[in-house]
Amino acid sequence: MTSPPPLTMASGEDDDPVIQEIDVYLAKSLADKLYLFQYPVRPSSMTYDDITHLSAKIKPKQQKVELEIAINTLSPNYCRSKGEQIALNVDGTTSEDSNTYSV
Repeated sequence: MTSPPPLTMASGEDDDPVIQEIDVYLAKSLADKLYLFQYPVRPSSMTYDDITHLSAKIKPKQQKVELEIAINTLSPNYCRSKGEQIALNVDGTTSEDSNTYSV
């Protein structure tokens, strides 16, 4: 009796290598508390591995997750005016507004 041939990857999977393996622990009690974040339009070469995660907030009833990450404002790719506009839209004030005093 001969043994079956070894399993091989399908021809289309050669260009999709495994880049990292991590241990996974399954716990049924955590099943409703797990979140998977995928970024389908972000290139795989632009990972979040070197990004400093400052905080995370979860609102399960509203099904919302807020992740606070550090942004390198010294990067040539950072647009200060766009950052100020985002702050104004979110907080209602810019960093310059918070440094002024009204008399």
